[in-house]
Amino acid sequence: MPAPAGASRGCVACGARVDALRAPAVAATEAGLRYFCGELCRLGWTAEAPPPSRAPEVAQAAPLLALEPEPLDELPHAPPTAPVDDAPSRSVVARARPVASDFDGLLLGVAGGAGALAVAMALLGAQPAVITARVALVVAGGAAFVARAATVARDPVDVHPLLTAVAPVGLCLCALAARLSGQTLAPEFVGVAGIVLATSSLLAALRHRVTARLEAERDWLARALSMPARRVHRSDAAIVAAHEIRAGEHIRVTDGEIVPADVIAADSGATVLPWLGATAPAPVVAGHPVVAGARVRSGAVEGQVVAAGRDRALGRLTLDAERRLDVASSLGRGARAVAEVGGLAALGVTILSRIGYGARPSEMVVAGLATLAALVSPLTVALPAAHLARGLFAAQRRGITYTSSDAFDSAATATTAVFLPRGTLVLGEPEVVEIESALEGVEPDRLLSWALGLHGDGDSATARAIARAASTRGVATDPVRSVAALPGLGARGVASDGGALLVGTRALLLEERVSMALFEQRVLELEALGRTVLLISRAGRFAGLIGLQDGLRPGARAAVQHLFDIGVEPVLLSSEARESCESVARALDVAHVRPEVLPAEQPAEITRLCEAGAKVAVIGCPEADAATLDAASVPVALGAAGSHLGEGWVALVGDDVRDASLSLLIAHRARSEAMVGLLLSAIPGAIAAVAVGIGRLPPLFAPLAGLVGGAVAAGHLHVTRDRDDLLATPWDLALPPRPDGP
Repeated sequence: MPAPAGASRGCVACGARVDALRAPAVAATEAGLRYFCGELCRLGWTAEAPPPSRAPEVAQAAPLLALEPEPLDELPHAPPTAPVDDAPSRSVVARARPVASDFDGLLLGVAGGAGALAVAMALLGAQPAVITARVALVVAGGAAFVARAATVARDPVDVHPLLTAVAPVGLCLCALAARLSGQTLAPEFVGVAGIVLATSSLLAALRHRVTARLEAERDWLARALSMPARRVHRSDAAIVAAHEIRAGEHIRVTDGEIVPADVIAADSGATVLPWLGATAPAPVVAGHPVVAGARVRSGAVEGQVVAAGRDRALGRLTLDAERRLDVASSLGRGARAVAEVGGLAALGVTILSRIGYGARPSEMVVAGLATLAALVSPLTVALPAAHLARGLFAAQRRGITYTSSDAFDSAATATTAVFLPRGTLVLGEPEVVEIESALEGVEPDRLLSWALGLHGDGDSATARAIARAASTRGVATDPVRSVAALPGLGARGVASDGGALLVGTRALLLEERVSMALFEQRVLELEALGRTVLLISRAGRFAGLIGLQDGLRPGARAAVQHLFDIGVEPVLLSSEARESCESVARALDVAHVRPEVLPAEQPAEITRLCEAGAKVAVIGCPEADAATLDAASVPVALGAAGSHLGEGWVALVGDDVRDASLSLLIAHRARSEAMVGLLLSAIPGAIAAVAVGIGRLPPLFAPLAGLVGGAVAAGHLHVTRDRDDLLATPWDLALPPRPDGP
């Protein structure tokens, strides 16, 4: 029906209000006219893109605010498809997700109502007319199931619709055949068919209800990541749709817009909300990644695209139908095997068992189909998948990404977490707090000058600390010659007065046969306070020391506690002295410390831990710890989301060590809850199937047991859904307006 004069409609592309009579752009489709707020939205919209699941006032470019989620009953049904980031590829987004559409609901209502009515009519007696009417009802219900299997799109998670329709349709045919042949078992067959129709319809409806929240968030995420951007070529910039962006191109995103692809920033200066749902802005650093979904608060983000479309960090396991976590994870595949293989096995075993009891062929088939219906339940697959998807969304709302489903599975089963303390548990920016001389005539400032001469050109945290201390004291650099860096040990060179100079660890001085026996106790005292001690030798004699103090990072204790909560053993692995490492470990209640392991030896140490049977997660910074992270079973890289990483990595957008531990905790809990959901859903039906197979229960109890199991598992999902604030939803975050020009 045409809109009345002055009526307001939503822009189909971005949701902004548009006057139907004054719309800047209009498109004619088979479904009618579509209105847009501008030519850009019309060009970027395709007929496959759905209207927004919400209609926020995006034209006002409201800031991202985390609001309370709506109750489940008030959520809109998920649209049939989601905005597509890679239009030419049909596997980018789960385009064929099932939806609780009106037609689907009608078919389920017909099937379930016909089955329930056929069962209820048993109260009218066993007259031929009543039996005929009951058979007609179940046949109509079976036809509705066939129509649903043929017309309703399938979510990649679910059992194939034809398999779910086998039991209802087969039982309806058995009931019809029994009635036409005049068998006395026709009323019993009709009752079983009616029960299966009713329970199967209820389970399908319940499946839509319990997963509606997750489907709405998936659609919201797809819409948020479908914003256009400016493709930069030389001095020109042209606005392109998100699905047209390719890796290797350069794009620019300005104030108030959302970054549609993972990029490596070309320069600094901009400020962004670093991921979808983030509330604290962060500066953009040149050469560092910016993930798709980051929203620019000030300045402009320009850089080279690392990943677009199906490969983006936030979309890889949520929007790609082939790589979705709930589809590709080992538990997701296992749940489908339980439903499909287990159901078919129950069918065959029940028929064979009934042969031993001398049952008639029709009775064997009915009993087998009843057990098949008990196990081929949509909730047996959907509920474990919902737990996994919920965990993934909770992680992404904290800026945690998993490069593959294997990475999520590995994080969920990690038994040991190794911290590389510098930059994770400790700040990584020490300060000089002690300078003590051991040679007569050598002043502390002279020691600092030598250390500055050896480390002054370095970019390490130690070099920066020495430079700050020298600047504060007004100490000039000694012009040290022949400087040679010794990774993990220190550095050597020749002082301006010609004496051989060493600045580094105890191991370096021992290697060069420099005695420091008289000062050993003092060094141990400083290390026991958690200080890093640089030892200085000149001309083969111990000259003094410099003590550096680093502080624990905010959240370090919470990060360790998260690991204790899931039974993962924390380990400190460092090249620092034992006393310094043990001081940090005591502050965090960490019992397992591996000190004085040089950076070059750390990958081998991780390999030894893995070979001892541990599933080892290593938490570190990719720039400094790349080799050690590569050796881990589960590399957890801070600040690496959106960059070039291999399969099996866990990458954080930020550098909060608490989120590194949460990446393991969330995966562990999601997997555990998914396993519980699978068991709660499948066990009642499996027990009833066994009882029916050996003749201890009538066939109609099998589908009823499957319904009970599904309802209990759905209740478990509801109880655990809002357990903590990790599961707050960002659906109400207002998306910005589309860019209006280059």
